[in-house]
Formats: sequence, structure tokens, C-alpha cells
Amino acid sequence: MVNKKEVVMLTGLSVVTIWRRMKAGDFPLSVQLTPNKKGWFLDEIETWMESRPRGIAQLPANLK
Repeated sequence: MVNKKEVVMLTGLSVVTIWRRMKAGDFPLSVQLTPNKKGWFLDEIETWMESRPRGIAQLPANLK
């Protein structure tokens, strides 16, 4: 299990972006560990990260 701070460090996303993506169904959901603590399964975060595009495949013409 990884906590919010670790997920932010691993993904480079802000807490707000993580929350928005979870709400949109585009990020692994957190699990309630205790009444005041949530966490994520590391393998789900790693799988999500591997599924994301890496870099820019082709720059738009106006950026070349």
C-alpha cells in the first residue's frame, strides 16, 4: 500500500488532479485503511502509470 504523498511522488500529479481523475474513472480508486487514512495498491498505480503515453508522439505543427 502507498499513501497519498507517495502516490503524488510516483505519478507527479497533484492531489487535486488525482482526486479528479479518480472521480472521472481515470485513476485507481483509493482504499479506506482506517477512518482517517486512505491508500492505494502499489501494483494498481504501477499498472496505471505503464498504461499512460510516454512523451509526445508527434508535436503539433505550430510547436515545431
